[in-house]
Amino acid sequence: MIYLELFLAFLEVGLFSFGGAYAAIPLIRDVVLEHAWMSDEQIAYIIAVSESTPGPFAINIATFVGNTTADRVYRMRCSYLPLFGNCCADLL
Repeated sequence: MIYLELFLAFLEVGLFSFGGAYAAIPLIRDVVLEHAWMSDEQIAYIIAVSESTPGPFAINIATFVGNTTADRVYRMRCSYLPLFGNCCADLL
């Protein structure tokens, strides 16, 4: 199920990324390519857009990945799951 996969993938990124959002980029790239959610070119575009939008960099990437992988009906729901997974890692 895509919901659980998105949440657990970004929970893993949040748990194992030390050094800020720029250190998490390779982890996010590996997770996204492993699940075949996006191509490498799309990841590069999402990184560029995330850098240019205001807000925390890792949170922007997580939201954009969830938004891109979801279907049209559940797009908003899927865009929040990676965000919560990435933030729940800080609480553990």
